[in-house]
Amino acid sequence: MKERSIRIIADYLAHRPIGRIVSVLPVGDDDYLASIEDRRDGREHVMHAPDDLELWLESFRQGRCLQPNRGFCDCCGELHSDHDLDGELFELCTSCQSELTATGFEEAA
Repeated sequence: MKERSIRIIADYLAHRPIGRIVSVLPVGDDDYLASIEDRRDGREHVMHAPDDLELWLESFRQGRCLQPNRGFCDCCGELHSDHDLDGELFELCTSCQSELTATGFEEAA
């Protein structure tokens, strides 16, 4: 999304109790990813295109919550799409999970 789009979305959300932008990541020349926290369930949804935002906003009209399909790793900050068996997005990417597990085994030994 363009910077102007992010500003419009931030202003829109500032006046409505549905969500808030928690982070913005530049991915190209005037191209950004925005992470929006859904105030209904606390999940963060990453928006890159207007279609992503439209789908999220449509979920309010339909009265349903969406499961995010990608998110930022809480450890390394990289974008990932790693899910558990129930379809919930992991807070950490699999690389960071593996590294933390290996570190835990080394400390236990």
